[in-house]
Amino acid sequence: MNGNITSHRSTITELENVLTEILIVAGIAAVGICLTVFASGMTGWGVVVGASALAMFVLAVVTFRAARHGRTGSS
Repeated sequence: MNGNITSHRSTITELENVLTEILIVAGIAAVGICLTVFASGMTGWGVVVGASALAMFVLAVVTFRAARHGRTGSS
């Protein structure tokens, strides 16, 4: 029974690592889009895309931290 719990936790940790990588790549793409939108003169949309990029990086840090602790919901 204990082996099953350990296996489940390692699966969750692996999924959190994958989510972190996806959020980092999406955040980098959003920064590129943000710079493109700013260069085209649409400042309002640039702020929206920039804020979403920042949110993706913050979520990546949170999920990375949760994966490092080996469980979710820890402080």
